[in-house]
Amino acid sequence: MLFIGMIFDVGILLYQQAMLDNATLRASRFIRTGQVQLANNSSSLFTNQLCTDLSYIVDSCANIQYSVTSAASFSSLSTTVSSDGYGTLTGNGTFTPGTSGQDVVVRVAWKRPYIVPWVGNIVNPGGAALMVSVLAFRNELYN
Repeated sequence: MLFIGMIFDVGILLYQQAMLDNATLRASRFIRTGQVQLANNSSSLFTNQLCTDLSYIVDSCANIQYSVTSAASFSSLSTTVSSDGYGTLTGNGTFTPGTSGQDVVVRVAWKRPYIVPWVGNIVNPGGAALMVSVLAFRNELYN
């Protein structure tokens, strides 16, 4: 039973990771094309798209964590994903989408509860896994 539960949970986890990656890509497009910057760097376009795309797997938008950082070159950006001991993304809520032509790193995370709770307690004593999607890109040249 444990083995079947783990197979089931890993299958769902892979599906949810694909959804998280796709949602990160779609929401980041608002940054890459300059729509967020032209809307006075409002993170609402970005977060609304994330929440819409993840509404099938995340029960509340408050459970989505993100960090958006920008710089003049990729060499000065870090793609390292770190969290505190409680599964909270370091830099959670940071939103600096950069300007035209700048390099950007977007990190989106979600603390995923295990579908089969007793599998989660065996794999991770906290009962949840931090799923992360990272995307690096250069902003398009916009006016």
